[in-house]
Amino acid sequence: MPYEDGMSVLDALRWIRTHLDSSLAIRYSCINANACKTCMALVNGAVEYTCIAKLMPDGVTVEPLAKR
Repeated sequence: MPYEDGMSVLDALRWIRTHLDSSLAIRYSCINANACKTCMALVNGAVEYTCIAKLMPDGVTVEPLAKR
């Protein structure tokens, strides 16, 4: 995927869903005051909001949160 400085992990996931894999399911509602808290995932092993976590040029690991 094309990388641009300042991209969020959510930006990357949305690009992947649009261009590579339409079966990728992601949840976000950034239009709702940018404080929706629905885009959490494990980013490099830590719980992060994907809309805030920055994409790194060498990539990141993204995993779903564990079920409880």
